[in-house]
Amino acid sequence: MCAEQDPIVCHRAILICPHLESAGLEVYHFRKNDNLEVDQDLANRVLKQHNLYRISTKNKSHVKQLSLLDKQSTQTMGK
Repeated sequence: MCAEQDPIVCHRAILICPHLESAGLEVYHFRKNDNLEVDQDLANRVLKQHNLYRISTKNKSHVKQLSLLDKQSTQTMGK
């Protein structure tokens, strides 16, 4: 998606990727070593970096995740 060394600092990752994913597209980010990172992995790195990613030790299938954008509200912006 971007030429930044780390897509975690790319504004496109925050502003554009949610719209692309809601359109059914898979989003990948180039890393500085030419590896690709799936957008969901990038989102998880952001959450872990800011200690916002919590997995309950009793119920590991229940993961709470915060989002920078409410994808539901972005779908109604043009209406």
